[in-house]
Amino acid sequence: MSGKTRKAPKVQAPPKVDYTERQEAHLCGKHAFNMLLQEEKFVWLPNRALFIDKASQKALPSATANPKNQAVQINLWSYCKIFGLKEIASRKDAYLGEEAAKLHRQVATKPTLQDPYYTQLNAKYAKDFAEDLVHWTKNKATYGGKTIEAIKAMLAKTYTEDTLDDLADGGIGCTMSGPARGDVPFALFRELFTMLGYTYEESAEHDWAKRTRPHFKTRAFLGLLINQGTWHYVAAPRYATRKTCKTTKYTFANSTENPIISCHTKRELTKLIDDLPPTRMFSVFASSPDAYQSVAVQRLKAGTRKPRLPPL
Repeated sequence: MSGKTRKAPKVQAPPKVDYTERQEAHLCGKHAFNMLLQEEKFVWLPNRALFIDKASQKALPSATANPKNQAVQINLWSYCKIFGLKEIASRKDAYLGEEAAKLHRQVATKPTLQDPYYTQLNAKYAKDFAEDLVHWTKNKATYGGKTIEAIKAMLAKTYTEDTLDDLADGGIGCTMSGPARGDVPFALFRELFTMLGYTYEESAEHDWAKRTRPHFKTRAFLGLLINQGTWHYVAAPRYATRKTCKTTKYTFANSTENPIISCHTKRELTKLIDDLPPTRMFSVFASSPDAYQSVAVQRLKAGTRKPRLPPL
């Protein structure tokens, strides 16, 4: 050994090009997230696997693919499918539980004409008693003496399964197809942040400035991912190259605007966000050494630009 101290390797600075995405369908959530990361980490590829090799565009096995690998892209379409089916399963479970509890309660006591239901409103519903009694007797024979869980299991056997058709028009998870494809529910981002090893704090229109102010000084802060309302998402990336913003220090990224990335003073950016209005937003951080090393994170480490977004 020569006795000389070996210098630590320098972090390679990412290309001095600001990454942007122009609006396609309703994929603004994907666009905003990618622009926050300053790269195309998320793609939208119908009927393709969850993880995609960036270079070859071939599917990667979910069991072994690492989403934090820079060579791996995440197919938001596939993730939306997984998220949507999970929502359907949750809805099914809740529905069956409620129906089982109701049946368990109903078959416990035989109805009579003296029940409040049949005596109310001048016995308006008394005419239905005979038919209701037949229905109760049938349910008693089927479900009487069984636990709620047992009844739930019986109902599950006759439950009509939902399919991906339920996702096509939106309302359950993402919108999977049609002109509105790509609508992403706010809750989905929480899972994606966790997948990439990022942390976050949520805020809303009435408290965003107060709640995000302490974070703007932290080195791990990547910026804001904002739900503008009516399903539109925009971002305020913390880092951009001087090629785009030569003098001002604040950027805002909106896939529907021209230019997509705009440059602002502190006051201008604050007013812009307030005027959206910001229905909900995430402050996003790469606090862990295990967090995904996106281009935005590399810029943080390389110090290609001093931190923007100081306290408002």
